[in-house]
Amino acid sequence: MQRSEQQNVIILESQKDKKDYLKSLVSGWGHRPFVFEKETSCLDNIATLEPDLIISGSFPIQRTCRFIHTLKLSNRNLPIVVVTDDQDVIDFVGHNGFKAVSVIEPGLSAVEMQSVLDSAIDNHLDCDDRHDCTLIVGNSPDMVRIKKLIANINVYEETTLIQGEFGTGKELIARAIHGNSDRGTRPFVKLQAPELTSRFLANGRIDTIRQADPSAIVSQDDLITALDNGTLYVEEIGALPPTLQARFLQLFEEEKFLASSNNANSLRVICSTSSSLETLAERGHFRKDLYYRLKVLIIEIPPLRNRTEDIPLLTDFFTDSFCIEFGKSHFELSAGTKDVFCNYLWTDNVQELKDVVRKIVLFDNEKAVRSRLTANNKQHLFIKDFDDVSKLIGISDLKKHMGKLNKTSLKEISRVFMERAEKGLIQKALLHTNWNRKKASKMLDISYKSLLNKIKQYQLG
Repeated sequence: MQRSEQQNVIILESQKDKKDYLKSLVSGWGHRPFVFEKETSCLDNIATLEPDLIISGSFPIQRTCRFIHTLKLSNRNLPIVVVTDDQDVIDFVGHNGFKAVSVIEPGLSAVEMQSVLDSAIDNHLDCDDRHDCTLIVGNSPDMVRIKKLIANINVYEETTLIQGEFGTGKELIARAIHGNSDRGTRPFVKLQAPELTSRFLANGRIDTIRQADPSAIVSQDDLITALDNGTLYVEEIGALPPTLQARFLQLFEEEKFLASSNNANSLRVICSTSSSLETLAERGHFRKDLYYRLKVLIIEIPPLRNRTEDIPLLTDFFTDSFCIEFGKSHFELSAGTKDVFCNYLWTDNVQELKDVVRKIVLFDNEKAVRSRLTANNKQHLFIKDFDDVSKLIGISDLKKHMGKLNKTSLKEISRVFMERAEKGLIQKALLHTNWNRKKASKMLDISYKSLLNKIKQYQLG
């Protein structure tokens, strides 16, 4: 792309003196400046202005993260220059490895700044690759560690196992690993193990989703060739049947699943699981030799409840994403809603948060959603109080109650253990609801009749 005499340059700055200074510089360099004070107004006009460069002043880290993430949703190569000396912002840009995002110090001379901006514009015009990129949103220590790990993994292209609860974003991590590697232009094929099980056992064939031909069906023996040195992502690998586990292991032994092999058609393998493969292997439900092949590199994704500092950032990201999708003006959810979000347990993790934000943006029902989550949160916070199970069961006197453990059956120990836990939980629920049995039954997720029977059984009153 040839460079014209004038380029469209967006300036985001709230302070008048800095705003006027940047505008005069950009105009003096022969470009067309468009100045905004708020991110939402700026984002609403991005598509119309088609900027060649964006200059952002120094904003708090949360706002800077949101602005950059939203810009990268649609154009990964759009150059962004952030003028700041905020170390948190500098670390954020460095940890994420964003393409075409740079940070410069406020004290740079006009000549030095012009050199940086001209270079950013030239690089942008020379790059025709403007496809969407995989964004991993989160600045918590665990997510920063994962981002660094992805960069290292892509150097060696080792087999990778991604572990985490449902909805934590395992496929997102797999796609980020693939997209940021030398195989990024090759096919990324996703196989869901539970679906694969029935299909494979039924007809000996594997349905694959290919970038070039979504309807393609290839045989097991042709799978390697079809992937064309790409990445094979197997979801819920622990659900593979023994026969398919054996075939997977065989492909490793044939060096077709080893990125470092000399095989012309070798491919990278990334697997995910929401259960512990180590536990499955110990119980004989998963081949130990295959488990050892898969665990070369393990990425543990924490549940959302363990990285609550990422919730506001994810909320903003999803809000902007759905504003773009539904053609709505960008806005920000209220502080009250974000506070409710941060105190909610999100049993389905990031996926649940995404679905909730989608409904708010689509139906403009922020208040109703907040009320519903607040009501649900009472139950969640109640359950959260029982992390220390020993307090609930009275473990201190359990040994005395049972007598010598080596003379008591495991069945009897389990029965007493469970009865104490059940009784303690019911007592807490009744106290929590001021002995409203209907509310307690809903909180415990059992029928009202069952609760009455349990109250009678444990002589609670």
